[in-house]
Amino acid sequence: MAVAELFEPLTLGHGPAMRNRFMLAPLTNQQSEYDGSVSKFDQGWMEQLARSGYALIQTGAATVEASGIAYERQLGIHSDEHLHGLTQIATVIRAGGGLSAVQLHHAGHRASPELGGVPAPASSLTLPGVKALTTDEVERIRDSFIAAARRAELAGFDGVALHGAFGWILSEFMSPLLNDRTDKYGGNTENRARLTIEVIEGIRRECGPDFQIGWRLSVERYGLFLEELREIAAEILDRELIDYLDLALWDSAQIVREGAFSLDPPIGDCVTLPQRRRRAL
Repeated sequence: MAVAELFEPLTLGHGPAMRNRFMLAPLTNQQSEYDGSVSKFDQGWMEQLARSGYALIQTGAATVEASGIAYERQLGIHSDEHLHGLTQIATVIRAGGGLSAVQLHHAGHRASPELGGVPAPASSLTLPGVKALTTDEVERIRDSFIAAARRAELAGFDGVALHGAFGWILSEFMSPLLNDRTDKYGGNTENRARLTIEVIEGIRRECGPDFQIGWRLSVERYGLFLEELREIAAEILDRELIDYLDLALWDSAQIVREGAFSLDPPIGDCVTLPQRRRRAL
């Protein structure tokens, strides 16, 4: 791509076009109020970004359930009480000429009990003494993602971005290492991808035709395999369910280490499955 093309508009599958090719990745800032409400620091930060010329600005990870919190002073979108502050953010971004999105997040098995979080693993083997989510609980979390997207739309955001990377709940369910379920959300690739696809389908169904959806995913670690994710992503893109795909790599020069596309690991770097399970946590 020529440098000049970076400043040309980019049409997405739904809603308005980006005014250029620059998107601000979701950044963890830990400056919201303790109940997840937008703080004056959030608002000031977004006012600065709105003047920056970005075509699309995403918030940091926002909790779709209070129990899914990962870190202190995390932004929330799990309650209608969050709407006032979120509306202010969406308004200021639009005034600056950019598109806006809330990153939707649930920490899954990595939820923090110290902050009121309730670890929600896909498998009973992931955390000692913590049972896997029941099918009904998985469906409740699915519906919480969809409800959060509806709040984002009500607040005036152009869309949402699903956080499906780094072992958080959508990534966790996708992983054959962290998901040994025997219900419809576990087993083969199709079943492990079901939670993510049902969330996206639900948002498409419940929100307007111009509402934009992004999806962030890791292509490795936490038991994920590139060949499986490529298959799942191809289906989602072919069905035009999302508007953009955000690949979250640990290193821009990362070499595939596991699965069909891996290179031979260096001597001394091979690990057994139990060791890899411990590392993933």
